Amino acid sequence: YIFGFINKVAREVGKTHPAKWLAALAYSRYAYPPRREPLEPNVSIMLCLQTRRIYHPESVANDRRVLSAWTRESVERPKFVWLYYCYPTLWAARQGWRPYPGFFAHSIVEQFAQFHRSGVRGFFIEPSYLAHSQRSPLLDQLELYITYHLAADPAFDGNRAIAEFFERYYGPAAAPMRALYESMEATYADPANHRGEVAQTETQAWTMLGTEERMREYGRLLLQARAAVRDADPVYAQRVDLFDRGVYRWMRAGREDFLELQALRG
Repeated sequence: YIFGFINKVAREVGKTHPAKWLAALAYSRYAYPPRREPLEPNVSIMLCLQTRRIYHPESVANDRRVLSAWTRESVERPKFVWLYYCYPTLWAARQGWRPYPGFFAHSIVEQFAQFHRSGVRGFFIEPSYLAHSQRSPLLDQLELYITYHLAADPAFDGNRAIAEFFERYYGPAAAPMRALYESMEATYADPANHRGEVAQTETQAWTMLGTEERMREYGRLLLQARAAVRDADPVYAQRVDLFDRGVYRWMRAGREDFLELQALRG
């Protein structure tokens, strides 16, 4: 139904403006190419992909199938991707609680390799949301750094750049800050911490992901990072402090709010 309408418009535009393009989404129930009639050649397509849902094997597999289907549909058709970096924060912001951050920089490296192989030309990103129409760059900082480099250069070594990011950004605190990030990233990516659910819930965030034991370990690594930069260039101490205030303490406050609500519910 959707692509049939797009084709009707595209055919008329092709008559009056033969050098122009229509841009369309491949989204939701019409994520896959149409089967009843081929899409007109003057339509570019933007695939809406759940790239941050790396903990959900079915979503990962479906994104790959969608990308493969459009690659087979037409090699020449201009293809773009709409990337939902806004989850899990969008669910939480709408409901008034704080989520466990969805760090996933290493997964982006493989995803962009797939995009380049499939001829994807560009992207649009919805970044992380907070409540009350606010944003936090800290929840996407490394992810966006890697994304833009990989988009610009197919030969860019993303995994090496992740290691260099911590060395250059945190200086003497690189080792504990990288261990902290990668521990959080691995926790988020593990399907066992999500029980097969697609959307992160407040209960899941603070009983399965941000557990008391993990939060203690994150705090311990931050103490190590603070000690490492004590006598170094002040800029490194500022960056460790920024992560502490903007991510760790933000998470801790979210967990404390949840536990308080649980007690009241009880």
